[in-house]
Formats: sequence, C-alpha cells, structure tokens
Amino acid sequence: MLHGLLVIDLQTGQAGGAAEVLAASPSGVQVDQQSGQATGLVPATGSAVHACAPCADECGAVGAGIVMQGVPGPAGPESLPGFNSIAAVTLSALHVVYRAADGLRYASSDAPSTAVQAVGVLPAAINAGALGFVQTSEEITDASWAWSLGPVWLGLNGALTQTPISSGAQVEVGIAITSNTLLIRVQPSILIQ
Repeated sequence: MLHGLLVIDLQTGQAGGAAEVLAASPSGVQVDQQSGQATGLVPATGSAVHACAPCADECGAVGAGIVMQGVPGPAGPESLPGFNSIAAVTLSALHVVYRAADGLRYASSDAPSTAVQAVGVLPAAINAGALGFVQTSEEITDASWAWSLGPVWLGLNGALTQTPISSGAQVEVGIAITSNTLLIRVQPSILIQ
C-alpha cells in the first residue's frame, strides 16, 4: 500500500507522494505491499521518507518511521597502518622507534635490546609526553631524502641509513622504491658481531 507515504527531497525541500517518487525513480522507494511499510530507500539525490502510523484516513498502512538519506559526501582520507602512542622523550620525524615501558623511544642499531623491538617510523616529530603516530607499513615520502633503490636499515638513534652496519643489530626497516619514498616493512633483526 503506497497510501500514507510522504517523501521529502532533501535537496529541494519539496514534499511529494510515493507515487510521484516511484514515477520519477521506480527503484527509489521500496514498500512492503502487505504491511504498507517503507522497507528501503535508494534514491540518487537523497530523500526523507515517512510512513504514517497508521495514516489519517485509516488506510491501514503501518508506520515505518523516518528514513533519511542525504547526498553522499566525498570519500574520506585513507588511513595509514600504524598506531598512536605517547613519546617518552622528544622524537624527531622520520626516525625509527620502539615501545619502551614509559613510551616511545628511538631504536638504535648499537643497542640490540631496542633494535629487536623496532616497530615503525615517525611521519612527524613528537614532543615528550605527547601523543604521536607511528607508521608501521606502507609508503612514506619525504622530499629531502635521496635514497638509492634498495634496502634501508636502522642506524644509530633511530636514524635511517643505506650503509650496512659492521656490528650490532641489523634491522631492515624498508625498501627505497624511489629516491624520496620508503616502503616500510620492518624485518626481524640480525645480530652482527
């Protein structure tokens, strides 16, 4: 039963009956023919549907409440893989960190106990005691980088390097895929003595 169904176009504010909406958009409003309830709304422009409960002229239509659909907005930003955490000390951007008991700290190739816990790269600096983001995979780009294509390792105090270490914990942090883009993929550490 379509009687008792009111449709309001959210863009124009104009009200119309269900028959008008169905004529304009045959697949736009779905109505259960036995109960008279609006079961779905799939318009291209956005509408509000109200089914009376029951309508004033006793048609028997049962109210379905109000269903609103606005004009779709733009797609949101893609989220980067990683996590937020508190910094134990002030940390510079584009450095490798690990999670210590008191917060984020630099991992370092000369301190194997920190290197084995390396979790990702900081896209931005973080002040001590502040919440910051650690990126754990995917691409990170910086215009100041001048990488050669190939592996990028953890250096001293969280620095990134393409020079292999001679002793300590070697951790491949990622692969330079362009001169200024690193594909982060932190690998297990290798102890070099």
